Amino acid sequence: MKFITVKKFTVDRAYVFVAQFDKNAEAEMVLPAERNEYVFAATDPLVRLQRYAVWRLLDLAIASCLGKTVADCKFTRMKSGKWVSSNLPMAFSLSHCDDVVAVALCPDGVGVDVQSLDSFSKPELSALANRILTYNEKALFDAFPPDERIVYIAKNWCEKESVFKLCGDGAFSPYHTSLDVRTDDITVKFGDRVFIVATAQM
Repeated sequence: MKFITVKKFTVDRAYVFVAQFDKNAEAEMVLPAERNEYVFAATDPLVRLQRYAVWRLLDLAIASCLGKTVADCKFTRMKSGKWVSSNLPMAFSLSHCDDVVAVALCPDGVGVDVQSLDSFSKPELSALANRILTYNEKALFDAFPPDERIVYIAKNWCEKESVFKLCGDGAFSPYHTSLDVRTDDITVKFGDRVFIVATAQM
């Protein structure tokens, strides 16, 4: 797969790759077989392409950072749905949103999440804030001018999702996810669309 755009960032000890793919592309076979089955088990064509594209980006990230390919690595999928490698000297995390995928690599644990600001609609923002923000976070949210609330809640969501991917098991519950580990976020633009990419590191 050729990506439309690939951007690479260094965030503390993590390497973060964010790429936009062509929605008209076709998913192809990937390694290992378990990941290939996971890609093609998706009945929604966009989800299938997202699963494929993020794995191709992982391959690119591993080659860029470690001089290896996914074919050199042993991967398994945990019960939680998280993919891990037993012989990769770096932890990794995967995320996707629409036609954008993100991969983070770090010597220790790492979690990554990507979301489009378009995913957070203004009419539903207060209801979402009540569901996912703690009391103190909600007070901050309420203090922001209305046009800055979308960015705040998008960053909060992405940071909590990245922490969950780093530490969590079971179902993601943003209200109960504590931001007591290091989190960083990057704003990435693809055309006129804005994406928030958050990482959590040990």
